[in-house]
Amino acid sequence: MYYALAFPDKAHGWIVGDAGRILHSRDAGSTWAVQPSLSTNRLKCVQFVSASLGWAAGENNTVVGTRDGGGTWSLVHPPGGPLRRTFMALHFVDEQEGWLGHNHGGLVHTRDGGRTWTARDGLAREALVAVWFLNAQRGWALGVNGALLRTEDGGQNWASQRLSTQPHAVASFSTLRFLDGSRGWLGTDAAISSRAGEMPPRFGTTDGGRTWSVEGHWPGTSVRAIWFGDAQLGWCAETGGLYATADGGRSWVRELNSGGDPVVAMVFADKSRGWALTFTGDVYCRNE
Repeated sequence: MYYALAFPDKAHGWIVGDAGRILHSRDAGSTWAVQPSLSTNRLKCVQFVSASLGWAAGENNTVVGTRDGGGTWSLVHPPGGPLRRTFMALHFVDEQEGWLGHNHGGLVHTRDGGRTWTARDGLAREALVAVWFLNAQRGWALGVNGALLRTEDGGQNWASQRLSTQPHAVASFSTLRFLDGSRGWLGTDAAISSRAGEMPPRFGTTDGGRTWSVEGHWPGTSVRAIWFGDAQLGWCAETGGLYATADGGRSWVRELNSGGDPVVAMVFADKSRGWALTFTGDVYCRNE
């Protein structure tokens, strides 16, 4: 099974999954080839900042990195925290500065392109499932139960808040995305106990994450990824497929029906070209 997808440009892509599996495409996703990762652990997240430089991370404290487009990978185990932690999310601001969030509520940070790491443990009492940085100073990390961390000094200090889900039926939080320093969104999953047809609430912010409100609802039942090209035009990946909005989320149109194979990841190069990954490894390309 597969969990994450990265395209740093319109040609080169990577997907990661079970048993340390890494697949690479050189032709915008038309064909894929296996790359050896040096790990047999499940990889849960991946990011490339260029066609050469990238990282993937996952179970059992595993991080792998490459500087030659995946021709060779190096394996590291960042210090600190439980040795069996699972890295759930990663975000690199540039070639040097990056962050990883893990299932024990902490972060690890590198300033030298992943050669060395520093642990920040105990930031939350729940798994951190998403990390997003606008630049080396401003960033956010999202917990699965609604803990939201925010830093404006490069992670030296973190402000914490708890998002209220009442009276909305939220089972968990899944992802976050910022368009700029002010506008951002959080992805949620609808609770199993929610009424038939009730969709997960769409949390949004217009002040850089200091305050959040429910602006409407996401389509479907479980949002896995969010991407907005501007304040109006956006997409969300959901268990049943891919949805698009042209009015800031007030209405949604299904663009892709994945046929019961959950869409687990989505990336865009720009407003016209994007890719979606399903749990079983199908990759869909959008090109308009």
